[in-house]
Amino acid sequence: MMNTASTILFVDDEKHVTKYFKKALSHTFSIQTANSVSDAITLLDKQHSQIAVVITDQRMPKQLGIELLQHTQTHYPDIVRMLTTAFCDVDSAVSAINKAEVFRYIPKPWDIDALEETIHHALNRFTTLNTQSINASQDHLIEEIKDDCQHWLMYAIHAYGDEDVYKSGIEALTCRYDILITNRFDKESASILRKEMEQIISDNFLTDSILEDLRVQSTKGFGVSDSNKNKH
Repeated sequence: MMNTASTILFVDDEKHVTKYFKKALSHTFSIQTANSVSDAITLLDKQHSQIAVVITDQRMPKQLGIELLQHTQTHYPDIVRMLTTAFCDVDSAVSAINKAEVFRYIPKPWDIDALEETIHHALNRFTTLNTQSINASQDHLIEEIKDDCQHWLMYAIHAYGDEDVYKSGIEALTCRYDILITNRFDKESASILRKEMEQIISDNFLTDSILEDLRVQSTKGFGVSDSNKNKH
């Protein structure tokens, strides 16, 4: 039976932030909020069948947002997970890829229109996970890989991430999809998909021009060139 959950759970320790989030987006989405990881876990455990997306701040007292996302991944893996971080906290984004398989990283301060669009994408991903998790087409998976790598590239650009941090994120995404490919497809299909994934990443996300721009950016604080921002 298809899971028809559609609620967004948003978590931040600052009450004025959760209030603002709900006010700005409740006209479009069904929203629940919590002000701590422990409260969010309690709510999740009681209402997980209604929740499609979890969005959490990273830096909170007592427990980090990544701990909530790991709990969600372990117990409710079909719920889509997103992390809000400051641009300077790019290491947390890499950690989130490795430990909790986050779908998106939402930079602060928020652009509400962009945030709303991202949540729509997350709800679409939730539907996909719950209707095509076993029989997802190879073409769809390749598009997921491109989309996730592109998002990581743009996040790294705006976060002024250095080359090593960026490459660590790409490696984490590659590892995530390698496991997914192994679980979803037969041996022959998996081998073909891995080669296609590696080629796509090499040709589009690990080019000399991108890595050089990141090196310049990390040493001098300059932005990535417009040509690379518009390239993908």
